[in-house]
Amino acid sequence: MGPAKLFSAVALSSLLITTTQASIEVVPTQPAVLPGYTAYGIYWNSAEDWTSAGLLVDLSQGTFYQDPFGGDGPPNPALISIFPTLEFDTYVGIIGDITGGLPGSATDLGVWEPFFTDQHINVSWFNTRTDDIGYIKIGNFTVTNDAIGTWRIQSAGVIYEGIIPEPATLALFSLAVPAMLRRR
Repeated sequence: MGPAKLFSAVALSSLLITTTQASIEVVPTQPAVLPGYTAYGIYWNSAEDWTSAGLLVDLSQGTFYQDPFGGDGPPNPALISIFPTLEFDTYVGIIGDITGGLPGSATDLGVWEPFFTDQHINVSWFNTRTDDIGYIKIGNFTVTNDAIGTWRIQSAGVIYEGIIPEPATLALFSLAVPAMLRRR
């Protein structure tokens, strides 16, 4: 094998080893257990460790749920059994992971100032552990049922985007309204 073919074979094998299949999913919690709200779990799915993400959420209607006992980071698992609504707090981070954190602005998504408000989130967060592999929840945002808006997440160099409410919720709503009208 000549030097050019050997180099190509080595380059291809390194590419195959370092290439990862990762995804971010934003999934509505089913069934909805906090009356008047829809919770969206943010999940990382990969054979490689999750290290960081940036999140922008902008609502043109509705608001985020912030539990009185919660904060911007993940809730303490011991407190969820005492305050069950804490599970639906809007936060970033991995529940039970005491090393993750440090919210900042999602500069990779083009915004420079971090914030958590009633209608907007702009935050980046990271994790120092090396064993967050597989399908793991890395955040949650809970919005009022009338919420309309958009979300963008950047992680592992990929930007994921979506709308609120997400299409499956809209489809269920479009089926339920005619059924409710027929009942009258």
